[in-house]
Amino acid sequence: NLDALFLNFINTFVNMVGNLQTEQQVVLPGGWQQPNKAHLCLYILRNTGSGKFSFSVINTGPDGLEYHPSNFDSTTGRQTKQLCMTMWDIPAERVLDSTFWVLLFRMQVYPSKKNDAAFLYTKLLTSLNSRPLLSNKESGPAEFYYPPSTQEAAEQYHELARLALTTIPDLGARPSKFSALLLMNAAVEIAYRGIEDARPSSMDPEDSRILKLTARNLANYASTLETESVADGSLGGALTYTWDLLDRLLKKLAIASSKPLDQHSAMGVGGRGDEI
Repeated sequence: NLDALFLNFINTFVNMVGNLQTEQQVVLPGGWQQPNKAHLCLYILRNTGSGKFSFSVINTGPDGLEYHPSNFDSTTGRQTKQLCMTMWDIPAERVLDSTFWVLLFRMQVYPSKKNDAAFLYTKLLTSLNSRPLLSNKESGPAEFYYPPSTQEAAEQYHELARLALTTIPDLGARPSKFSALLLMNAAVEIAYRGIEDARPSSMDPEDSRILKLTARNLANYASTLETESVADGSLGGALTYTWDLLDRLLKKLAIASSKPLDQHSAMGVGGRGDEI
């Protein structure tokens, strides 16, 4: 039955946590389920070494974002949010105790009106390091983003997945925005390899349009990154690679998506040449 399966999962999961090595992390499904609705977020558990862990909640809202630290963009005046909020300096014994995980995961498995943001943020998270939520803001790196502007945008979960793939909650780690650039570069590189050997005029116009839009989005994103945002200076090299990649992609698209000359056009060109 469900109870037996749930307890078996908890036991297996706690054993996995105990095997996490220093600087290893795992992304976990998160959120809560009520009788008539559910909310999805993601968690990152990381072994930071010296018997300590960090636990991050990635939430694109709208539910629960009121508990995440806020900031303001000085350029636009718009509010930004720390969409990935991390609890720092968690003793290993807290995450090796199955009690926390039972309470956390039961919010997803057993629908209840009591499953909500308040229980997660004010009860469970604060129990990890026995500190108020906002006291964690200054304990490690924090990045702020514009939250999704609508409920529909929040429920697309694109930003949620991207943050989970690119966030390393550790002191001295490269920011998620830099890792996102590397991720986007890799995706565009794969797309470029797919058309690298394409013959002239062989691409469907719609495919070409999508790739050009992708290139524009990457260029726009890269232009927002500031070199000093990455302490080790590696952003400059990554941006150089980005511009080179976009140059190669757009040149190839210009050839592969060019319109072929029809018979009449070819004759016209030849005819003018003969007259000259």
